[in-house]
Amino acid sequence: MPDRGSDEAAEVEIARVLGGLMAASHVYRGLLEDSRLVIARLAEDYPPAGLLATSVEVAVAGPGRLGTPRHLEELTSKALRELEA
Repeated sequence: MPDRGSDEAAEVEIARVLGGLMAASHVYRGLLEDSRLVIARLAEDYPPAGLLATSVEVAVAGPGRLGTPRHLEELTSKALRELEA
């Protein structure tokens, strides 16, 4: 029979890691949102930056697409809610 204390410790560690991932994704998404206008302006003068501008738009758009910061934030938030239930 598994040790209940080790299961609880594992859940606490998982919640800590997921919380850190969610926080990092949130910060990264905020930085991308803050840089959106600068990158769009750069794309006006330097056309290859248009691809970067498109990538930033996809990364911060909702609902989150697979692997984007918003997607990671949504998934980790959901997982944390399920752990707390």
